[in-house]
Amino acid sequence: MKKYNKNFVLHFCKNKKCNNGWIDEDLTNAKSRPPKWKYCDECCEKYGFVNPPYPPKKQLSEKQKEVIEKNKFQKRKKDEISAKKERGDEEWIKVI
Repeated sequence: MKKYNKNFVLHFCKNKKCNNGWIDEDLTNAKSRPPKWKYCDECCEKYGFVNPPYPPKKQLSEKQKEVIEKNKFQKRKKDEISAKKERGDEEWIKVI
């Protein structure tokens, strides 16, 4: 008996009018509920759709990218307090 190292997941067709589902290799590590980023074979043949080789990434606007980049390196107050607690500083009591 063969053992498979790959994970599989149930996919649903991206075409909202189609109600097909199939089992395929899990490329998203089951991070999304039944993936809907692929078209079934019938829709590919019938409408000429092409499935991407891997899941599409979120498309962010330029403004969203700027905000993410700006906030990327900001420290949270919560993180500073927990760091002071670990070091044994008494200052963390004053912060709260």
